[in-house]
Amino acid sequence: MFYVYYSESGDLLSVTNENKSDDPHLVIDKDLYVDFVSGKCNLVDYYVLLSPEAPPKFLRKDETENFDVDKSIHEIKRLDKITGYDPLSFYIFQDKKKEKWQGKAHISGLVESRIINNKYLSQFKKVYVTEENNPNILLGQLTIDMKKFTNKKLFDIETDDARLVTLDKISLYCPVNDENFYHIVRK
Repeated sequence: MFYVYYSESGDLLSVTNENKSDDPHLVIDKDLYVDFVSGKCNLVDYYVLLSPEAPPKFLRKDETENFDVDKSIHEIKRLDKITGYDPLSFYIFQDKKKEKWQGKAHISGLVESRIINNKYLSQFKKVYVTEENNPNILLGQLTIDMKKFTNKKLFDIETDDARLVTLDKISLYCPVNDENFYHIVRK
């Protein structure tokens, strides 16, 4: 059997053909092992996706660039209020009083590492503003710098139409892999 060892943040540490310790590891196939030891593949181009809800998953860092957008755009769940921040989620605030779109998260070190290391999450994310429950009627879009979520502070989100923040009866949609977004309206 062949093994890949990884850190608590999901970074790959080594590959081996023997199970040398109780450190976190995954079993890999012989072909991938040979690719690593021959230099065809580099450890820094891969990571292990760690999640409390699922078993560890071995991924190439740029693998998410190939995801199918048509199957991956979902409506962002709207919350009336939040009592605390989930360390695995991102929050988008529609502040009608300040007339600003804002974002905030209190993400865990694991999620922060994924944002920094994963090309998909380290980009700017487009969030589509539509008529309520109707993704076919686009009203505008928001552009979010995902790295700003790592600061754990409220930050402003860019929009292509400042009037969108004052609208009622809207829904937000965005492409997602396994991250959670929430939409909170402040009046």
